[in-house]
Amino acid sequence: MEDQVLSVTRAPAPLFVTDMNGGRRFQVGEFPFSLLAGERLKLGQPASGFRSYRAFRGGLSLPQVFFSRSIDLLS
Repeated sequence: MEDQVLSVTRAPAPLFVTDMNGGRRFQVGEFPFSLLAGERLKLGQPASGFRSYRAFRGGLSLPQVFFSRSIDLLS
């Protein structure tokens, strides 16, 4: 794992980052922020709307399935 810069946008939801020692911080969405190696991001329930989008600097390396790298969590 390595440090990452990402942003979360659309449905306003609380974002929490947990570090490797269990410390937690609230993160504001809509702006790029750092997620350090070993930290975990948790998205809370949106106050309104349905979809939130996460963007990672440089993208993610995921296996391709049916010519797509999208993930459907609702199926």
